Amino acid sequence: MNNKSSAGAEMAKLRKEKKLTQAELAQILGISQRMVAACEANERRPSPGLAQRIGAELGLRWTDFFDTKEE
Repeated sequence: MNNKSSAGAEMAKLRKEKKLTQAELAQILGISQRMVAACEANERRPSPGLAQRIGAELGLRWTDFFDTKEE
């Protein structure tokens, strides 16, 4: 597994720890609920700016979405 694939799972975990739904996080970030779901499922990679906003909101390293080194 690489960091990119674990970033979505970590994003979902941290969102749930904050007791936020995907829709609530989407509203905070100014994006669609579908984009939150796609990022969590690793179907889409957020832009660097969105990754920074996700990181700031959830305490996730935004670079994890872009680091593709094998663990």
